[in-house]
Amino acid sequence: HIHMGFFQWLKIGALSALLASTLAWAAIMLLTPFMPDRTAKVDFTEFHGDRADRFQGKKVEISGIAGPAVTMSLSRFPAETYHFYHLKHPTGAHKAPAVIGIAVRKDSPADRGMQEKTGEKVIIRGQAWGLDHATGEFPVLITADTVQQE
Repeated sequence: HIHMGFFQWLKIGALSALLASTLAWAAIMLLTPFMPDRTAKVDFTEFHGDRADRFQGKKVEISGIAGPAVTMSLSRFPAETYHFYHLKHPTGAHKAPAVIGIAVRKDSPADRGMQEKTGEKVIIRGQAWGLDHATGEFPVLITADTVQQE
């Protein structure tokens, strides 16, 4: 019959906890690129100033007033494939961009939704892309997957 003291058990426990934590951390770091991206509900203030640059393919949900179609073309989003629209801030807040750009694939359900709901309050779900400030009036462009009335 062997008797072990508290500190002997503490050493074994601390060592096994450190080993398990290191293994869990390494697994999370290795598998992070394979984890699905969750949709983040954002507001126009998220795109104020240079903050829009951190959105590169991030899934977002935003609400605003569906605006009219606009003419533009970007290398990543060619005009042959996409229609472009405004999304206006619902209240016209001053510390946020008044308008952001929405790109939808031509003849998609989202394209029809933007055409039918012009002037109405909508919820847009899609991917946000921060734009270079020299590309135009929008700090961010959202490639819309769905457009629904709020």
